[in-house]
Amino acid sequence: ILLLLVAEGLFAKALSQGMSDYVLRYAKRLKSEDLLRDALSVFLSAGDLENAYIVSKVGTEKFPKSLFWWKNLMNMSLWIKKTKEVQIAFVKVYQLSKLRKVMVNKKRFLRLALLLNRFGIAKEIVFEDIKKGKFAPLNDLIYIYENAGCPFELMNILKKRYEKTGSKDVLIALIHLYYRYGKIEEAINLIRPLEKGKKLSVKEALVYCQLLYAMKRYDNALLVLKNVMRRAERKDIGFWKTLSDLSWLREEYELGTKASYILYEMKKARVIDYRRLYRFCLYQKKDNRLAMKFAIEGYNKFKNFNFISDFLYAASLTNKWGEIVETVKSLNPADFNKLKEKPYLLEIYLSALLKTGHVKEASSISKWAVRKGQLN
Repeated sequence: ILLLLVAEGLFAKALSQGMSDYVLRYAKRLKSEDLLRDALSVFLSAGDLENAYIVSKVGTEKFPKSLFWWKNLMNMSLWIKKTKEVQIAFVKVYQLSKLRKVMVNKKRFLRLALLLNRFGIAKEIVFEDIKKGKFAPLNDLIYIYENAGCPFELMNILKKRYEKTGSKDVLIALIHLYYRYGKIEEAINLIRPLEKGKKLSVKEALVYCQLLYAMKRYDNALLVLKNVMRRAERKDIGFWKTLSDLSWLREEYELGTKASYILYEMKKARVIDYRRLYRFCLYQKKDNRLAMKFAIEGYNKFKNFNFISDFLYAASLTNKWGEIVETVKSLNPADFNKLKEKPYLLEIYLSALLKTGHVKEASSISKWAVRKGQLN
């Protein structure tokens, strides 16, 4: 009856009258697996996935050890987006395939395992390939093993892989894993032979430096960077940032400023790089004009008010009163109010106004400052 309904094109009308319940009842009454398979085939031919799903589900209940029915339930559930059923069917298909040593599409199974967050199964799949010498991309391996809760197992695998191949990519991945899981000394011991043999790349040196920094071996960390500095390219932004930070930490200001200047030229300078360039020019090079340049550029780029303080101080040292007035007048109202709230900056501005003949404006601001208690 079920097959006749579908074959004669009456299933659409029946569906509106509770076809799914009808299919479920009759599918459960069928005792022959062949008839159940025929029903599935007819629904699939008609593109009726909902009822194909029902028949597949009944098939798994009647024949729970049948790989055929579990595969179909998995596929039907995927197509009609029944997530819970997909998960159950997927695990069952994997287990039955493994038990019977049935060949499966590993790529598809791996994608499904990741999609369904079945990282234990994903790990089993990639490990089978690892045993055969086939390695998935390192990022994929790390993602799978970490989510499967087996990072230390992966560390052992990668260590053997590195010892066998000497792959720098494997080395870096392994070091990052050691670092992430608190095995910093192991990571240092792994990379140290490369340093002694002067085989460190800039990327590896940066990783090594970060490990030493984590152990508070700051001088050693800086030395590692110095040793590879000639090989560093201007585009190695992470290297120059780290070199600048570490150099200033160890009071090697000229080296740190050089690194910050490279970042400046590459348009990658941070707020701290502009501050370092300003301080070095002002206090080391005694170049107030250049210090003012970095201060005002830093302000224009980051809108950080501290750069206005820096600019006013450097400009006042060389009596650049006109530039002080011009710069302050260009400030937005919020930053101008900040300036008025800082007595030492207000005094510099008032001096600049008087020096440039803006007596009335200086008098007006002075009266306001006295009333507000900003000036004595």
